[in-house]
Amino acid sequence: MPARKPTPTIQIATWEEADEHLELLGTTTRKREALDRTLDGRLARVRKAIAARKTGLLALEKAIPDALKSFCTAHRDDFGASKTKELTHGTLRFYFASPSVALLAKKWSFERAFEALRDVGRRLLNAVGIWPRDKAEAVHLVNVADAIEQGVCLGLANPIVQTLLRNGRWIRIVAEFDKEQMLADYRDKKVGDAELAEIGIRIEQPEHFAAEPKSEEA
Repeated sequence: MPARKPTPTIQIATWEEADEHLELLGTTTRKREALDRTLDGRLARVRKAIAARKTGLLALEKAIPDALKSFCTAHRDDFGASKTKELTHGTLRFYFASPSVALLAKKWSFERAFEALRDVGRRLLNAVGIWPRDKAEAVHLVNVADAIEQGVCLGLANPIVQTLLRNGRWIRIVAEFDKEQMLADYRDKKVGDAELAEIGIRIEQPEHFAAEPKSEEA
């Protein structure tokens, strides 16, 4: 890249010189805009030519992994327990994505699932003698506002709860799923598929296929 030319120092002493430089500014701007249009035109032609050449390459980049996946799926036993196959020119492998929280079916939405979770919590809190392992867990079954109103957190006589109740209108609580905690509880087997299905949620971990050619020809 050529070195950037320093901004010239211009001294203007008279109105005539001011007018001359105003004219020069207009001429300079028009020349620069003409060069920009020339550059844009050339770049457009280059992009069009390259795009035409890339079309076939992009189609091939998609078709080859699809064909490799079909072949490898049909010969899955050849992978063994590692799920990885090293070849001369690269690696083929099956792998699982990280677990994620997903909806059980199309009829569910996260809003509906959240309300279902709140309903479960309310039933537990309102049923006499029916509690989770301890009251701390019950708090997490409903949103914080519900828990405070029922005195589950610290008891209604607690000064912290009293302050929150008095100033409740100053507090805005956004209730939402804690997906990380849901995944942790599922991993630790504190909750299972049946319990999650009750509120329209499932944990998914899809398997993917990757074709990874070596960066350079062997």
